[in-house]
Amino acid sequence: MGGGNSRILRHLYNRYDCWNIDKLEGVGFGPKGLKDAPYKLIRDYMGNFNKELPDNYFDLVFSISALEHVPPNDQKIHGDIIDDINRVLKPDAYSLQLLDIVIRFDGGAWINGIGPRMFERMDTLNSFIPYGEVVDDPDLYCMSEKAYLNYIFKFAKKSYREFGRMTSMNILWQKSVVEID
Repeated sequence: MGGGNSRILRHLYNRYDCWNIDKLEGVGFGPKGLKDAPYKLIRDYMGNFNKELPDNYFDLVFSISALEHVPPNDQKIHGDIIDDINRVLKPDAYSLQLLDIVIRFDGGAWINGIGPRMFERMDTLNSFIPYGEVVDDPDLYCMSEKAYLNYIFKFAKKSYREFGRMTSMNILWQKSVVEID
């Protein structure tokens, strides 16, 4: 989902049936077009229930640094995205969503509300960790200042100390075999 010119799909498409759903509108500094995508591209957003994406078809639906760009507090959109992911997953298949979070140097943290919403709605295989515990974890990997300056600064236009340390919240669930209404 939202992979643009996905390096991961380019690596996997020879061995797997790979699809990408991305409206290619440049949201979050993403691409506005693709050249020679070797995988099937659906120009839409997950959550719109696009019928080009078949029901109960995919073994894995994943996103990397995409869902933090959806409206942060819109519970309806969040629910639609979660329901649409489950619609296209086969029974027993997996959803892995990696959302950027920012840990500020003042001790606060920012994450799009869809992340906690997924933990609330889904029986995830990993647990939600409260922000206070994340901020204080000495083993947490965060983007280095050098990487931030090389990749993010040109978009964010803030110093590393003003912006914060980027890391990822990973949310993994397996679709149940029996759908419960």
